[in-house]
Amino acid sequence: DELIPEGMTEFTVPEATWAVFSINSINADAVQKLEQDIVMEWLPTSGFEYAKAPDVEVYDEKGNTEIWLPVIKKNKEQYANR
Repeated sequence: DELIPEGMTEFTVPEATWAVFSINSINADAVQKLEQDIVMEWLPTSGFEYAKAPDVEVYDEKGNTEIWLPVIKKNKEQYANR
């Protein structure tokens, strides 16, 4: 309910199911490696696929990062054929 600062726009993130991955680092190379591992290794074998929503990266004051990936369950036939 606050005013949007000048030069910024508001974006409503759609409701989704999220796969959340954590790393104890805010180092750009480490975060990029985690993202690569998620997309190249976890996602193809997970039974999920990428949903039509934005990824979210959360950086906290303790130096940790969370990657929130929107996912939907693959149907069984589609998953079996991969």
